[in-house]
Amino acid sequence: MSKSTNNNEPLSSASLPAVTEYSDASVDTLIEQILPAGQPAVLRGFAAEWPAVHEAVKGPDNAYKYLHDRAQPHATELYSLDKKWRGELTYTEDLQDVTFSAVAADFGTALKQIFDASLHGDADYYCGSVEAHKALKNFTEHNRFPWLDKSIVPRIWLGNDIEVATHYDVSDNLACVIAGRRRFTLFPPEQIANLYIGPIDYTLAGRPASLVSLRQPDLDKYPRFKTAMQHAVVAELGPGDVLFIPSLWWHHVASSGGFNVLLNYWWANSRFGGNAAYEAMIHGLMTVSALPPEQRLAWRAFFDHYVFRPDGDPAEHIPEHRHGVLGKMIPARYAKIKQYLYKSMRLK
Repeated sequence: MSKSTNNNEPLSSASLPAVTEYSDASVDTLIEQILPAGQPAVLRGFAAEWPAVHEAVKGPDNAYKYLHDRAQPHATELYSLDKKWRGELTYTEDLQDVTFSAVAADFGTALKQIFDASLHGDADYYCGSVEAHKALKNFTEHNRFPWLDKSIVPRIWLGNDIEVATHYDVSDNLACVIAGRRRFTLFPPEQIANLYIGPIDYTLAGRPASLVSLRQPDLDKYPRFKTAMQHAVVAELGPGDVLFIPSLWWHHVASSGGFNVLLNYWWANSRFGGNAAYEAMIHGLMTVSALPPEQRLAWRAFFDHYVFRPDGDPAEHIPEHRHGVLGKMIPARYAKIKQYLYKSMRLK
C-alpha cells in the first residue's frame, strides 16, 4: 500500500477550502448565474422536496424501501470490492488489475445486495450510471427537475462506503444526493499534469482517472500532487443537497453512511463538442505527439490560432462570405466539415 509522505505531513481533503454554497438558490439563479460562471457550486437543499429524499432522511431502511417498492426488471452491472481495499475503486498498485470485479445483475438484485452489505457484509458494492426511468417505476416523475429538458436522462448511483478515484466527465453535471453522505474533492482542469492520470485506454469506468489515492497520497512517487491539492476545493453533501460540477473538472467522490444513493444529470453545453473534442485529442496523439519538438511547437501555434483562439476570431479580417470552415459553427457547416473529415481521414 502506498505511504503518505510530505515531510511526514499527510495531505488531507478535510482542510481544503469549501466549494461556494447557495442556501436558497432559485432555478433562475442556477441558470442565469451559476451555470454560466463555470465554477463548482453547492446548492443546499435544492432537491430536499423530492419524495425519495423525504424518505431517506428518516433512515436507510426507508430509503431502501422507497427504491425497492419501485424497482422493475432492468439489466445492469454490480461491482464488488473485497474489504481489504477499504472501498477504494481504483487500480492495483502495479496497474495489472483493478480493485473491483463486475457481474451482470438485475437492478432490484443489485439494490438488495448493496443494502444488505450495509448491514452485514464482507464486501462493498457499487452500481452506477443506471437510467432511473428504466430501473424504477414512476421514480423520475416525482424526483426530478422539471425545468431540465426531457432529453436529459437522470441516472442513479448506489453503493456502500465507496471512494471513486479522481476522474472527469465531458458533460456538465448536477449531482443530487438522496441518501447517505458524499464528499467531492474537485480540481480545475488545468491541474491535469499534477494529478498523475492513468492510462487512456485502460480505464476504471470509461474516463481516465488519477493514480493518486486521496486517502493516502504517496508524495515520493507523485510529488506534483501537492500542487494539485493547493488548487482543490471540497464539497460535503447530505440528502437533498446538489453539486454542480462543470465540464472537465476533476473530482474524487467518497461516500459514507453505509447505504448511499445519488441521482445525477449530465448534459452537453454544446451540440458540437463533447466526445468529439475528446476524439480530436486522441487523433492528435496519433498525428502530432510523435513529431519533432520544433514541429509540435509550430502546430501548437496553429491550434491556438484556429481552435483555442486566445487572440480572438482568426477570420475577423476575412470577408464574411469567405469565412468557410472558419465561420460560426452552425449545423450546415458542422455537417460539411464532418463530410470532409470522413472523406479525408479514411484510414488505410
